[in-house]
Amino acid sequence: MTGDKEQGRSTIPLVYPSISRLSILIIMTLWSVFLYTASDASWSVRFATSALSVVVGVRLYVFRTTEEDRMSHNLYDVRNL
Repeated sequence: MTGDKEQGRSTIPLVYPSISRLSILIIMTLWSVFLYTASDASWSVRFATSALSVVVGVRLYVFRTTEEDRMSHNLYDVRNL
């Protein structure tokens, strides 16, 4: 978001920071529920993906510094772990 601010852009995270972060939490959770209801994955995989989406969503809502956002993104993009 620093880049957007420096460029003078009015993005949703800059204009409505709390709402945009809350929407990510809700959308990620609902997306996980949709995916595991549409798949035949085991319960352990369903639980793990749902739990990870909630953890990342809560982190994005609660922790708001650039460094904390970077860590949340690393959790979201599990290839970075």
